Amino acid sequence: MSASTTSKVSEPISIIRRTIQRGTFPFPTHTAVVVTKEAAPGGKKIAGPRILRPIFEHAGVVETAGHRAKNGRWIKARGALDHPRWKAGTPQRGMKREYGWTHPKDRVKQWHIWTGDFVRLNVGTPENKYNDPAQGASSGYKIYKVEDVDMTTNKVYLAELKGKRSVQTARQPDDFEDYTPEEKQAWNKAFAVADVARAVQMSNLSLLVERDDDPSQHVWATRIKVSKPRWDRETANWVWDRYATKVTRTPATLEPEIVLRDNERNQLKEQGKDVDEAQLRHLETTWYKIPWPKGQAQELEENLDYEVKAEQHVVASRSAEPVSIDDILTIPSVPAIVPKTTHAPPPKDQSVADVYRAGGYEDQTANLAVDALMPLYLSEELSPRFAKHTLTDLYKIRKEQREAGKKAYIEAAVQQWKDLGRDRFLREIMDTEEANLRGVPLKPRSEREIREVAEIEWQQETERELLVVSKRLKRGYQWNYEEGKWVNGPRAQRRVDKLAAKQRKAHRLHVYLENLKLKQGKNMVVPEEARKEPKKVVVQPKRARIRPDDLFAKYLRT
Repeated sequence: MSASTTSKVSEPISIIRRTIQRGTFPFPTHTAVVVTKEAAPGGKKIAGPRILRPIFEHAGVVETAGHRAKNGRWIKARGALDHPRWKAGTPQRGMKREYGWTHPKDRVKQWHIWTGDFVRLNVGTPENKYNDPAQGASSGYKIYKVEDVDMTTNKVYLAELKGKRSVQTARQPDDFEDYTPEEKQAWNKAFAVADVARAVQMSNLSLLVERDDDPSQHVWATRIKVSKPRWDRETANWVWDRYATKVTRTPATLEPEIVLRDNERNQLKEQGKDVDEAQLRHLETTWYKIPWPKGQAQELEENLDYEVKAEQHVVASRSAEPVSIDDILTIPSVPAIVPKTTHAPPPKDQSVADVYRAGGYEDQTANLAVDALMPLYLSEELSPRFAKHTLTDLYKIRKEQREAGKKAYIEAAVQQWKDLGRDRFLREIMDTEEANLRGVPLKPRSEREIREVAEIEWQQETERELLVVSKRLKRGYQWNYEEGKWVNGPRAQRRVDKLAAKQRKAHRLHVYLENLKLKQGKNMVVPEEARKEPKKVVVQPKRARIRPDDLFAKYLRT
């Protein structure tokens, strides 16, 4: 080896050796490095965990990425990561890429394969597709169960199809340290790399429609169509049906559905042609509705961690004493606690709650009764009247009552029409001299017309009643369930009190004007009945003032 060649390759070789010792690689993932035979005397390969085939035995010059090797080949160098950076989603060259991302417009909108279905592979190796790779399709296809679906990448994960080159390692057993060296070596050889489910494109799968004792006679759906999606209120999801439009053979358990091809049928209708039976059979196609897989109910395991650890006498003691309804109704404080209706306000009398909190009940039976009724007393806090579920339940009740009243009103109108002879005497009434409608064509009303008119009348009557109720509520009236009539509420009572005060003020003003007397003055004419009498002034004699000197002289004389 010449000195010039050695000087050219000595520095890169030293870099590679130091890199292997440290466990890192200085070149980026896209860099290719060529190491010549002259760089490694004797053609020895440099062993390292991060470089795949670093040395090749050929002549040339050491070059880096950006220049093609002369008389040599590129060698791809893996970086410090065990997998490419773009798969991990790490930023590279100022951008971030996500692994397996599919554009929303290319994603499947209505899936016809879901978790729990059984499918087969249409692509792949014979070992993964057929039961016997040597015989091929005649031995039957392998059946895989769908474990999960990825709706963002249009991929399906199969439970029995595993990836052999996964970076996910298996978890060691808890007693792995107690294994013998031979057992540890065997476990590492078998489970060092965990098998994970491998993703398969949904277009590369065929759905199993019907099983057969002969694996080669299974019924597979090679073409599937879905129905128009519809909204399911119970599950709050969009649901649709799936149909097998093309199968490997006719299934025995599914009922066929005859469907006409819409495109050709519409073309014939637009052209105005009559479709005969032969053309109709030509336009017919057979679909098979495939049921969706049923999910398994989740079984909750019993958790024994909530057991209370206490002394035996505490556990054996009775903490709840149920009170009978008869004993509860005999307590005078019960009517003040129990609400009369579901939307009644909580009681304003808080004395029961105050005594209950203070523990002032001398009679133990009364205390237990109030204790049993306390949830009803706290109904406003436990279940507010304005809670969403409470308002929904009350709305459903009112709706059912309105529908029942509407149905009864319509049936009563129809029954009255039947009792009056179904408009049999209408002609006679119209021919009378009072009506003066002779010769006018008349037609008796049908039951359908009676029902329509009764429904309109009931709707108008209901709107009038609701309008009256709305106006009364706005004015502050409240409905008294005991008396069965409208009574003044707080707002209405304030309005009544204000009106009464105005009336009293007007009455006082009227009385004042009635009894008003005017004083006669200059240039005034006042009637005798409205003339005010002059005020009588009583002149009282003045008292003699006592000076302090006189008072002092009086005391001196005494």
